Amino acid sequence: MADNHREHIRVQGVTGVSFVAFVLGATEINPLEPHYFCPHCRKMEFVQASLCGWDIPAKRCSCGREYLRDGHNLPFEVLRPSLHQNVHVDISVSHGLYRAVRERIVSYFDGNTIIILVRKEHPGLETIVVVNEKVSDLTNGQELPFEEYYGRLRQYAAITLIKSEDLDSIRLLEEETRTSFENVDFACPCVWKAFLEGNTEGIPEFSSDFLKSMIREVSPATFNDMIQLLGLSHGTGVWFDNAQALIKGGKTASEVIAYRDDVFHYIQNKIGTMGMPNTGFAYRIMENTRRGVYAQEGVPEDIKYPLSLLGAESWFTESIGKIQYLFPRAHGVLYVKTALIFMW
Repeated sequence: MADNHREHIRVQGVTGVSFVAFVLGATEINPLEPHYFCPHCRKMEFVQASLCGWDIPAKRCSCGREYLRDGHNLPFEVLRPSLHQNVHVDISVSHGLYRAVRERIVSYFDGNTIIILVRKEHPGLETIVVVNEKVSDLTNGQELPFEEYYGRLRQYAAITLIKSEDLDSIRLLEEETRTSFENVDFACPCVWKAFLEGNTEGIPEFSSDFLKSMIREVSPATFNDMIQLLGLSHGTGVWFDNAQALIKGGKTASEVIAYRDDVFHYIQNKIGTMGMPNTGFAYRIMENTRRGVYAQEGVPEDIKYPLSLLGAESWFTESIGKIQYLFPRAHGVLYVKTALIFMW
């Protein structure tokens, strides 16, 4: 690894729930249901009893090779709004690749008007907007303040480039350990033990006192629990006076609402057991919850009644009524995986 001086790119956003993006290597997150996969003979076995592929027990394929374990059951509907507008993609890039990636993106869209939106307080964060029509006061290659122009240009396709210190650190750690991060056994017991003991200083996302206190309070038993904690810490109106009280009352971290996906899956599962047709009801509830509509206006009766017919528990209806913002699970999975790699 040291000889190759490898740099890294990481794509986030709607690609995080795209299996095509995963196969192409544009995302590290596998959105399929939890499963075993043999890299030798390509055999797959899905495991419906688990919420996270990292939690299923080790197993060997019939060909004798050790199975890979992966899959996080990420519904594409969670980021469906991205399909109804020009796509905005976030790309985290190690410092060594930043200039080359920026130049490649600009050259790829040659023939369009390219506007670079820069943030004064964050010089390592640029948004490349691709304007596919003539706009009188914009010229190709202009650099403009993000705060002033993003609202006007948000209807166009855009790529936000982020200089990532995490990716720089991964490259340095690869050089020191001579181990590629793709080959790190981040699910080993020693990594899990360190997390539970709170030895997470310097670990991205998990070094904050807030998340450490959550780990002590919840005592996560599975990787899925840990992923849930990440979502609970990133949402608004999700932990305090909501999931925290539910967990104290006996629920596990994996049972409460931590992500948009949790709302969607909960209702879809209820619809499935009732044998009812899929009418988009789960999607509508998820969207209103993650945008904080019910927290502002209350859960209306025309939502409460069908939820009760589906057998939704009262805690669920009360919980969505308190949430102001919900994180997408694909982002949480990525952050937890990065943290586990760092801990290893």
